[in-house]
Amino acid sequence: MQVAVLVAELCLSFLHGGGQKGENRWKHGKLRRAQFTTKCSSSCSFGFLAQDLLLTKTCLYQLGLEPELCANFSNFSDTKNAIERVANNYSLFILLVQLTPAALLSIFLGPWCDRYGHKLPIFLATLGGILQDLGTIYTVVDMGAPMYLNVLCSLPNGFSGGLVCVLTAVCSNASLNTSGSMRTLQFLIVLMSAMVGLAVGQFMAGQIFRAGGYLPVFIVSASLLSASLAWVVVMLKNPAAAEKNSWRTMLRDLMQPRNLVDGLLVCVRGRPNRGRAQILLLMTSMCTILFVSEGTRGINFFYAKKMFDWDVSKYSDINSGFLLFRMVSVSAFVVVANLLLRLSDCTIAFIGICCGILQGISTGVATNEVLFYVIPPESPERIR
Repeated sequence: MQVAVLVAELCLSFLHGGGQKGENRWKHGKLRRAQFTTKCSSSCSFGFLAQDLLLTKTCLYQLGLEPELCANFSNFSDTKNAIERVANNYSLFILLVQLTPAALLSIFLGPWCDRYGHKLPIFLATLGGILQDLGTIYTVVDMGAPMYLNVLCSLPNGFSGGLVCVLTAVCSNASLNTSGSMRTLQFLIVLMSAMVGLAVGQFMAGQIFRAGGYLPVFIVSASLLSASLAWVVVMLKNPAAAEKNSWRTMLRDLMQPRNLVDGLLVCVRGRPNRGRAQILLLMTSMCTILFVSEGTRGINFFYAKKMFDWDVSKYSDINSGFLLFRMVSVSAFVVVANLLLRLSDCTIAFIGICCGILQGISTGVATNEVLFYVIPPESPERIR
């Protein structure tokens, strides 16, 4: 996900410009706080913990195995493979339900936000996350509920835009209100906010799960999203022109075909210095990187559990620690590359892609826990 967001940021830097004023910096700070809370909550509930929940429900209720066997199914290779196969399929369905509608909605979002601001998309995305958490809480309370309900719980998150629209709104605001010379550093701050939220959320999820199981984690996640929703309602303000319209009018205008046409025209219109070709290539890169990153993200926990028999708590502790390490290393790299070495965005992206190749190879051949986390400091998932 974050890879595609970073490439999208580079696209936006071609599409927008302008200086940043004090009021805009304050507004963007509010957006980053909402982004941090949303990312923290989503990493609590929509990541590896949801995958572990699928493993548990598959073993106990989908396959109807005994609780004693499910508690130690890693010791039985045939049973283990069957459980992981079913759980991975459901995890894939959830990922598709979350991302496909959100990606389509984001196409309409850009031109609409130019007229009405970013408050409503972030509000709806946060509300969708709360509804997904509430639905998942029901499937935890009633563990015998069919597993397709876990997939259906993702529908509100997907059709409200989810984290995709939150990040799109934050990045769009950064691009519109930041001068070209400071845009890379502004996007770095946006990325750091997302990474800190991801690391904190994963660590919290592991600790809460260790103490109380699945239910408290999803309750905390819903509570964090509720706090973020209150922050959005109270603190975020739309442009003065947008405040004159009712929410019903703005919602009706969101899906107007002209939003799609305007968005496409912005991408394909002629630009100097082969700007159009660069934008189209960046969009292609974004699709490719999203395909790769989401494919690996969806099986990382399954892979660690299958190869090294990690439980939720161990995966949470180790992964959150490495996320913080990557955040520090990438921050240092981007600052040095941008301010001292004066490297271009394309050069930074090329370095990130090369590191991505090394990361994929090292993960693919990992036969022990050390190799699984031998990732170059300038991870492509964190560099645009």
